[in-house]
Amino acid sequence: MGINVEQLKSKLSVLKSKNSSKKNIWRPKKGSSKIRIVPYTYDKGNPFRELYFHYGINGKPSMLSPKTYNEADPFIELSEAMLSEGNLDKEEYKTAKGLEPKLRTFVPVVVEGEEDQGVRFWGFGIKIYQKLLEIVSDADFGDITDPYEGNWVKVTSRTPEECGNKYGETTIDVLPKPSAVTSDTELMRKILEEQSKVEDLYPRYTYDELKFQLDKHVNPDPEKSNTEETTETQQHSENQTTEQNLDKQAVLNKFENVLNNSK
Repeated sequence: MGINVEQLKSKLSVLKSKNSSKKNIWRPKKGSSKIRIVPYTYDKGNPFRELYFHYGINGKPSMLSPKTYNEADPFIELSEAMLSEGNLDKEEYKTAKGLEPKLRTFVPVVVEGEEDQGVRFWGFGIKIYQKLLEIVSDADFGDITDPYEGNWVKVTSRTPEECGNKYGETTIDVLPKPSAVTSDTELMRKILEEQSKVEDLYPRYTYDELKFQLDKHVNPDPEKSNTEETTETQQHSENQTTEQNLDKQAVLNKFENVLNNSK
């Protein structure tokens, strides 16, 4: 039996993404920052890269969905199978919809004062995405991504405490005066030519790997869960009502039935 080259490539991709993603992803700091959205080397006509993620599955912060590449995703398949059955109660519908991946859009950016770090990627939700699409579609602005005659964007980030909500708030404003990203010719070349592929910054899971994660999600190991529970968690569990436990089990049972029928 020979070496499984594709499986090894997958593992290499995971290792590379862990090493490179932190330095290539930009997140707004509290307060204001100024950024330039620049052309994406691998698709100069469109700087917006749409990636889909599953969040909080089996303790993983995020998993890139194959939907990003227009490939089959077992989580989506199970969700669609559940929803097609119909007659779902509120909890079952919520759980089925929760299996669908969430959209996160990325753009290549240069941060003012940190130009020497080159191009990084800023990921945001639907509100910022819609706002940016409205701006780049507005003829009054022109092409804000033009590296020589585009516009800087002011990004203001407020904490949950400042906003009085759970997630905080990020807003953007396009500055009116066009300018070059930099007057340094070599730095400009690096900005335009030496970019990562944003998709390569996250591990790419195979269908079978995601199916394994889905099986674990639908059928968690009760013994492992019990050994990891703290005394406080155990006490809270004991105080849950029988009705709540039965509701949860009913959802899991229906998921398991659909999953088994789809295998």
